[in-house]
Amino acid sequence: MARSAGEARVLKVLKNGYEQTWEQISSRLPDLDWNELFAIFDVLSRQGKITMRRRGAEYVLKLCHAASAAKTTASTADTLI
Repeated sequence: MARSAGEARVLKVLKNGYEQTWEQISSRLPDLDWNELFAIFDVLSRQGKITMRRRGAEYVLKLCHAASAAKTTASTADTLI
């Protein structure tokens, strides 16, 4: 699977805005293995689209609202031009 398609699927899972554990995301995307998820999380985190932090023995991920707000603002600006 192309990584960008995987990125879109992860973002869709995180769309509700709540923190989700790595396990919760992987259970919703069972066709993506650990390595694919790690690579996708790494890219999205570096792009500022998600945050990933450790909570105890697990990692939690969340969609960055600033990134989605910036995207909406950019789309609105493009529409106005």
